Amino acid sequence: DELALLIPWLLYQLPVGDQPPAAAFFAERGARLSEFERSTLECNLAGRMSLWEVRRVVPGEGLELFDLLTHETRFVHDVRVSRAAQRWMVMLGIVVDYPEVSVLGGLHPRPLLPVESVDPLAAVRRHLGVRTRAVPAERLRSPAVQLAMILAWRLTVAEQKQRSMAPRVMSNTDGDPLVMCTDHFDVAAA
Repeated sequence: DELALLIPWLLYQLPVGDQPPAAAFFAERGARLSEFERSTLECNLAGRMSLWEVRRVVPGEGLELFDLLTHETRFVHDVRVSRAAQRWMVMLGIVVDYPEVSVLGGLHPRPLLPVESVDPLAAVRRHLGVRTRAVPAERLRSPAVQLAMILAWRLTVAEQKQRSMAPRVMSNTDGDPLVMCTDHFDVAAA
């Protein structure tokens, strides 16, 4: 499930040694690539992971996303996601900006409702040492910050899953627990 986010992160964001694997490939073999391939690789390397709030959905076309950390807005073209997304949901994803269009370069499979996203957002903000102000985009390129985002998101998703598996407790309108009773009636013959 999480591979849709983790593979692009591992290829384009997370340094192995001093640079991400895609950057090492670009440095070694970039001269042999076409202009289009070089441009695509550069855009993916410049992509940024963040917590994105859906502000507007255009079904079949894309969505307007607001970065909850940098306070930047992007219209992301993604037909599949636009069919499932709802306004105000929050997603952990990598947005890649091409010269004419922005796309999702990686996306965690489980979006969160606004109330569910409070804890991971607060955890990342604590990690960055900010409360509400916008964070410079370059600070989000830090592997430690990116890992904090992923871990906070995974923790919240795991807690949601755990809560959903807990047995339901039924109660009356006063909050008293439901008690199962069996009534027996003797019916006299007429």
